[in-house]
Amino acid sequence: MSSSAAPGAVLAAGIALLLAGCGGEEDTTTEADREQEQIEQVGNEWASLFAASGPTCELYVGQPMCEREICEHVGGETIENCTPPSPGFRASFEDATVEDVEIKGRQAAAKFSNGEAIKLREVLVSEVDGSPTCIGSGCPPSDHVQTGPYPAWRIVDYGGNAGREFFPVAGLRE
Repeated sequence: MSSSAAPGAVLAAGIALLLAGCGGEEDTTTEADREQEQIEQVGNEWASLFAASGPTCELYVGQPMCEREICEHVGGETIENCTPPSPGFRASFEDATVEDVEIKGRQAAAKFSNGEAIKLREVLVSEVDGSPTCIGSGCPPSDHVQTGPYPAWRIVDYGGNAGREFFPVAGLRE
């Protein structure tokens, strides 16, 4: 059995494929791109749970916001003059998706398709026994330490003026 392709032609075809991008491309995603993608993911996942009145405290919301959401301090003490988010406000996030993200240092904001915004803060991540661990007040209310996979961005405000410094309202001056 004879081959009709010359060895040089096969080599040239292989080089052409590599130059065309086949054979594995270098990852050109920047740290800013990764942060933006993570914030979009956190926002979209939170919105879905929040709309369904699901548990958002464990993964997406820092302790102060968690307390505000359920109007209760850690330990069960009721927060006076606290009004939890209304069912209508929650429902507005049912099909909402993140449309815009702005990052300034360790703070960020995400604007949703329903016109609402959230403010986020990057939380400290360290390794404990080989698992990522969240340390500080941006973590869930479980002794301020959480071990396991979780987002490095936590929601610290939503509704009202959340994200205003990132997305100024037209006609208002800061």
